[in-house]
Amino acid sequence: MRTICLTIGFDGTEYHGYQIQRGKRTVQGTLQQAVRLVLPGTVSVTGCGRTDAGVHAQVYYVRVVTQSEMPLRKIPLALTANLPDDITVYRASEMPADFHPRYSMQSKEYTYRIWNRRTRNPFLLRYAYHVPRAVNREAMRLAARGFLGTHDFRCCQSAGSDQEDTVRTIYECELTERGDLLELRIRGSGFLYNMVRIIAGTVLEAGLGRMDPAAVATILAGGERAQMGPTLPAHGLAMTAVTYKEGFVP
Repeated sequence: MRTICLTIGFDGTEYHGYQIQRGKRTVQGTLQQAVRLVLPGTVSVTGCGRTDAGVHAQVYYVRVVTQSEMPLRKIPLALTANLPDDITVYRASEMPADFHPRYSMQSKEYTYRIWNRRTRNPFLLRYAYHVPRAVNREAMRLAARGFLGTHDFRCCQSAGSDQEDTVRTIYECELTERGDLLELRIRGSGFLYNMVRIIAGTVLEAGLGRMDPAAVATILAGGERAQMGPTLPAHGLAMTAVTYKEGFVP
């Protein structure tokens, strides 16, 4: 048996997230069909985590356990040729047998993009949330800094989450600007259901003057979901980086 890590990317617009769901089109289900066609003898296809419906991934890692002897250099092109245009395989890497794309991970990074201009941008309709009102970007930066550190993030998850342990560590949470395109980059030890979209919604509320940006720490301590901002739409969110422990870097 070989353990192979695929580095992939996908536009999540037409999918109900990464994880297989009965009766729904998912990234994992689509990828799995291609893998089992191209790499006969595959016994498992495991991703580095769930993504919500409509969320994208500029980079995402998948472990494939297979008996196939296809050379690594041929795998990306062979798989991509059997995938729809909104999923690609960048690279295939041989990995230790105990590599796991989720449990060997150190941190994960997401970026939420906001197009902040009165008129929409047709080239970003699928990849950035349009906010036509002017925002206070310094207030957004201050609110973002309030999420840094280790906290109980129970107020930053949507109803339906089955996570009992809601303590997470946020290593970076910063707003950058490229003209009218705002990017909120969040890197952490892990994330709860809809946590990044709720953080982004809270940061945006501060920018719109609807919330005191200095109140984030107090709200986190209180643990009340209603005190946080809204869950922003999925299409503005993308997984942008994953880091792994030494010895498990694809």
